[in-house]
Amino acid sequence: MNRSLFLAAAGLAALAAVHTGRAAQSQPIDTENGSGIAITVSRVFDNTPPGGAAPVHLNVTNRSGETGTWTFTTSRYMSGGSLTTQTEVTVGPGESRSVPFIAFLGATMRGNNVNVHATGPAVQGGGNAYLQHSYNGNAKEMPFLAMSRDLAARSWEPLKKHIETAKWTFDATQFDPADLLDDWRAYAGVGFLALSDTEWAKLPASVRTALRQWVSMGGRLIVASNAPASIDWSGARASTPAADGVSYGFGVLGTVLWDGKELKPEALAPLVMKEKGNDNSAYDENKSWSMLANLGSLKPNAPLILGFVIAFATLVGPVNLFLLAPPARRHRMFWTTPLIAVGGSLLLIVVITFQEGTGGTGRRFTAIQLLPSAHEAAVIQDQVARTGLLFAGAFRLPEDVLPSPLRLDLPFQSQENGTYRVAGRNFSGNWFKSRSLQAQRFAAIRPTRAELTVVSRDAASGTPSIVSSIESPLETLFLTGSNGRLWRADNVRPGEKTAMHPAALRDRTAWATVTLGPARPQLNEALKNAAFKEGRFAALVSHPKGEMMASLSSLRWKDDRVFYTGPVTESPATGAPQP
Repeated sequence: MNRSLFLAAAGLAALAAVHTGRAAQSQPIDTENGSGIAITVSRVFDNTPPGGAAPVHLNVTNRSGETGTWTFTTSRYMSGGSLTTQTEVTVGPGESRSVPFIAFLGATMRGNNVNVHATGPAVQGGGNAYLQHSYNGNAKEMPFLAMSRDLAARSWEPLKKHIETAKWTFDATQFDPADLLDDWRAYAGVGFLALSDTEWAKLPASVRTALRQWVSMGGRLIVASNAPASIDWSGARASTPAADGVSYGFGVLGTVLWDGKELKPEALAPLVMKEKGNDNSAYDENKSWSMLANLGSLKPNAPLILGFVIAFATLVGPVNLFLLAPPARRHRMFWTTPLIAVGGSLLLIVVITFQEGTGGTGRRFTAIQLLPSAHEAAVIQDQVARTGLLFAGAFRLPEDVLPSPLRLDLPFQSQENGTYRVAGRNFSGNWFKSRSLQAQRFAAIRPTRAELTVVSRDAASGTPSIVSSIESPLETLFLTGSNGRLWRADNVRPGEKTAMHPAALRDRTAWATVTLGPARPQLNEALKNAAFKEGRFAALVSHPKGEMMASLSSLRWKDDRVFYTGPVTESPATGAPQP
């Protein structure tokens, strides 16, 4: 194809993009003139979220006559470091591909940009595009809101004015539902996502499933409708009332009334202004995070460092100048000085090894919320590790996760100075460094048939008997009945019928204080809100079998703890909806 035909084809593609609503969101990557290659990066959200993740579409048209492979790397800077996400796109001759891609952003940082860098055939001019997050700052920060264009057409400006008049930050974006990805991690940076019932019904089943999974991780989905009761939540059994909808996992499925034309600010503003924007870093949570405190602080050994510096200075200075390489044999310094430097480095490595050891130790807390109606589980794992000498820091996880390094503002600690690399399920860079105290959070949706079922009740007392299909034995389990009664069971083994006994609120409170102690305060509060509602259970596993996400193999994990929660299912034989 000659250059004029290629430009004409590119123009038609751009015109088509206008009609699909992507033109305003697309940025080109510079390529060589006449190469027959065109590359664009299309944002799903007009305004990039301030943290979590940024979904995009990577579009490559290859008219060069040869198969090409392009590498795309996104970088999000964090206090001197960066979190990078990488993927490759291969396109054959005469073909065009649009590949959905999720750039991981880590902790919330408003106003920060994301760089998209491309390398490959015909790329020139740096190969960069930029995803910008913009907002009008005020004292109170609302969660990031994503609103569909249909819903925003006549509602955006009134809502913005309403929120800013109340001295809140209006931090939001618009999107075209046709651009949405079928991966829940794409919405990790969104606090609230709102669209109309018509748009919800037209979404592919895979996208509705991804949004439902995002809700189970803490998202707030709002569907505007003139008949809210008719909304099909696509497999989500959400029967627990919440202030703005029904609870599902850690999040809420909600509806608001509208006339199909304009959504009044009073319908949506109270929901998004009810809570502060999420911050998934550990900035203000370190001081009360017991799992971090139990590992101890990382302090430099001042006497050792001072002694080493004095000894090295003495050796490389006076000893080297007057004994090893005296004036008559000064030429020896060309080999004595390097040998002293290498020897000193090796000695320091040996000393550090004896002091700190190799590998490292750490603690992990995993929260698993079962979603039996969807045969899934929402999994969140917070972990902290203190490392000695590491010979390798790369690792691979066996499942797709949403990763985030947790910043620890501690003395002598600068964990974010480095690059955290993610390529699919492979992790490298500075996720783990020698002689460091570091923390990470991994979140995943897992398929599972695990659930807790009430199989019978005592006719006289109403005492429930349960059967667990959770793979690990439950050390302690509390169940909240529909009438507020509390029940307890200990040593609940999978597949075995276990009779429960009445429990007091003070017993559950004391148990929860100890059991949830290792969780970061933000997760601790979320688990209490999710686990202690009517018709739900809370359970501890202190000897997990396969629940933990294993990262670096050289680390020795101690005191692993898994907290299970979720709705209780009811055997038809019990004849009642809830225990």
